[in-house]
Amino acid sequence: AAFMGGLAAGSRWFGMLADSPGRKASLFTYYGWMEILIGVYCLGFDRLLGAQKWALLLFYHTLEPSAAASTGFKFILSSMLLIVPTILMGGTLPVLIKALSRRLPDVGRITGRLYFANCFGAVFGTLAVAFWMIPSLGLALSTALAAAINIAVGLVALALRTRIPDPLRLTGKTGPALDEGVSAGGPQAALKWSLIGIFISGFTAMFYEITWTRILSLVLGSSTYSFSLMLAAFISGIALGSLIISRFMGKIRHPAYIFALCQITAGLAVFAMLPLYSSLPLFFLRCRELVNFSYETHQLFKFAVCLAVMLAPTTAIGMGFPLVGRLAAGGEMDKIAGKVGGVYALNTMGNILGTVLCGFAMIPLLGLKTTLEISVLLNLAAGGGILLSLGPLRAIQTRRVFVAGALAVAIYFLIAPGWDRKVLTGGAFRYHRSPQATAENFSKKTQRRNLLFYREDISTTVTVEQENSDLVLRVNGKADASSTLDMKTQILLTDLPMLLHENPAHVLVIGAGSGVSCGAALAHPELDSLCCVEISPGVVQGSRFFADYNRRYWANPRTEIVLDDGRNFLFRSEKKWD
Repeated sequence: AAFMGGLAAGSRWFGMLADSPGRKASLFTYYGWMEILIGVYCLGFDRLLGAQKWALLLFYHTLEPSAAASTGFKFILSSMLLIVPTILMGGTLPVLIKALSRRLPDVGRITGRLYFANCFGAVFGTLAVAFWMIPSLGLALSTALAAAINIAVGLVALALRTRIPDPLRLTGKTGPALDEGVSAGGPQAALKWSLIGIFISGFTAMFYEITWTRILSLVLGSSTYSFSLMLAAFISGIALGSLIISRFMGKIRHPAYIFALCQITAGLAVFAMLPLYSSLPLFFLRCRELVNFSYETHQLFKFAVCLAVMLAPTTAIGMGFPLVGRLAAGGEMDKIAGKVGGVYALNTMGNILGTVLCGFAMIPLLGLKTTLEISVLLNLAAGGGILLSLGPLRAIQTRRVFVAGALAVAIYFLIAPGWDRKVLTGGAFRYHRSPQATAENFSKKTQRRNLLFYREDISTTVTVEQENSDLVLRVNGKADASSTLDMKTQILLTDLPMLLHENPAHVLVIGAGSGVSCGAALAHPELDSLCCVEISPGVVQGSRFFADYNRRYWANPRTEIVLDDGRNFLFRSEKKWD
């Protein structure tokens, strides 16, 4: 949220600056120095992180804040750290759009192509960092390399500033204002609803990204590589949509109408796939039966699975920004950067609100499936509102779209099956390849289990399963604790250090799991206090099903349960444990 807030502010502010007739330098001069400053700032980012740690410690030790206050202060610190580079990053797009657009008909095409280039670079960067730069170069050198690229791009832009005419210095070359046949400005109501739609598009895009990531982590695992592939697939669709629409922008007479169809298409594409999501683990295993994947081909296959889920709706979403940017530009060539920057800012503000609400409220309160369904309905409502705002311009087409959309929604809610939670959370990515590890056997195995507990937290999906008398606690599909094979490990993790210590009065356990390790510690009479730090409330709640094994650790007066990240807790705590 802090990162995207800077992008929104930068796009708006630099967009207005680029349009200002009183600016002293060419747009490529601005752009070049923006890229150079981003690179220089990133080179010194490590030192700023050190200052952030000092500020956090001072805050924690002086005030002893609540969880909400801690989150708020972290957001303020994050914003302070990121505000400079993100404002500069957000400003690059409207500045370049202004610098490269010579006529009003160019605005949508240039916007689409630049947005594509930006997104394609993000895809390449995501994959390069995860699979090559960090493993081969480390964090520090990877950051330095990225900063060097920014600085190099800035120097190239400065070298080109005298070769590419600045829009302020062009006289009589901007081309005529668009005529009615090419223009899509439409009535003010269409523009207003399109701006609302681009905000909703950004809002629901984050809903989709977060929920898809949570679902796919149950299928592909929650490793850094898997998350990087999911992010790259999501941005790939955005990039593809902006590229496709840029090629047809000159032929589009009514961008508001096309944007409405894109919103509706995105929603219906998600609706079409929603009933199939819980079958993804079986699809994953069936493909693995047919092909003996190497590591490289396995990663490619995981990427293909991500694209199968995301590509259609994200392509439709990616078409939105160039279309609304073109619509907002209207007939004023001298204000295009500010208007397109304002559209980008509005879309990014939707991203911010969607990120915060989805993670902190929607998924914990309503669950993944309902969150996705609400997102779809919002996209459909946005598209419908835009179509209605067009009035008689597209009356016949609007009625057809409304009938088709209403029919699709009715069919979904009437006949679409629910998700098979047993299959979805069964840990297909941990089902190791063997002659018996087939999709059919996996399905049979999951159906034999009794699902005692299911909870979708902010960052985890927690389940407790029972097969015969055996219990298994899973976090994001991975078995983290059980009442069978790993029982000795859970007990010895606590017993060994306590037996070796002379006086283990105060014990810290990071990660509750089944609670067996906490219960083993409480069995020692010399223990005065036990602090259990667990990031997921669902794990603590699920551990209560292991009451026969964990001595009901949560009810013991010596136990303190802290809901926090273990590393962050140790960082801020002044207390010492034995």
